[in-house]
Amino acid sequence: MAPVVAAVEQHTAPATAERAAQFAPELGTPVAFVSVRPRLATGPGRSCDEHRLSRDLFRSRNALDTALAAAARHGVMAYGEIVEGDPAPPLVEFAANRNAPVLVVGRRRDIAEPSVSRQVVALSARPVVVALEEASEAGNAGT
Repeated sequence: MAPVVAAVEQHTAPATAERAAQFAPELGTPVAFVSVRPRLATGPGRSCDEHRLSRDLFRSRNALDTALAAAARHGVMAYGEIVEGDPAPPLVEFAANRNAPVLVVGRRRDIAEPSVSRQVVALSARPVVVALEEASEAGNAGT
């Protein structure tokens, strides 16, 4: 059975994971959590920034751990993967490759950057659910 795909990142993982864990039993599917880490710039004259790579992997792993814990609380089978790139295209591709019935993404209340959730909605041919982080989570985002 194709999984519900849920994109998780450090700040939105709790709300996104909760929403995905609610969908999965309704659809009778597991959840595939995916975290996108930035691609490191490499090439002639550029060495791999091991500190940045470690930091990005740590953040992705923490987001996945949060999401997997939420799935476990709901009794939902789930797994997590880390992919690389600019967030929206890899998320849409990940969901398409798994024939996901729905793609769940988070949206931060306080973000001033271009919205990944809007980009995903624009790019995806499958249904997208945008989970807004809870107000209590938004207040703790910096902690």
